[in-house]
Amino acid sequence: MPPKKKKNVNQRQMMAAETRKKIKTAAFALFAQHGFDGVTVDQIIKATETSKGAFYNHFKSKDDVVLQQFQETDHMYNEFIEQIDNDKPPFNRILLFMKMATELIEEWGVDMMRVIYSNQIKKSENGSLRVLLNEKRVNYTFLRQVLREGQQKGVFRQDLSAAFMSRILMRTLRSFIYDWCMADGGFNLTMEVQKHNRLLLDIIEHK
Repeated sequence: MPPKKKKNVNQRQMMAAETRKKIKTAAFALFAQHGFDGVTVDQIIKATETSKGAFYNHFKSKDDVVLQQFQETDHMYNEFIEQIDNDKPPFNRILLFMKMATELIEEWGVDMMRVIYSNQIKKSENGSLRVLLNEKRVNYTFLRQVLREGQQKGVFRQDLSAAFMSRILMRTLRSFIYDWCMADGGFNLTMEVQKHNRLLLDIIEHK
């Protein structure tokens, strides 16, 4: 009897995960088609043939659909970091992380990134939704850590803080994603970001 109960629990978890994915996929498709502010929760429910209970069981609001995408992103960033050999030079570790990040963005596609950026650009009363600017996230933390290590080893300049340099790298990445979206994905995001990151890292290298 216990194994059967465990099987039923696993099946419920799988069904819940499938429902959540279904809702999120439909929501992003609607956001891309009508704009974030042009879509209601009721429209998402109708498109997925679910219920309000199902929606609010997985998401607190429309904004939460986007916010949970950031949570998934940070989880993937952690997986990327685990794959990076700490014995590699700081310069190479930063480039490798950025390469993995931009490849993930290209995999998601222009439509999803347009939705995410439009959501982040809109006016927020308390700023709590501005996840792209949150310097406590995994990407910022990793970059600061590697940059500080590089400074300690004499690889990077000492006159600039690791926080400032990480901010420059992330702002550059965001500007390229913005251009990539405006160009309808008309250039290779990963290649362009890598070329400019090499230039930036060359500037912040200790001479």
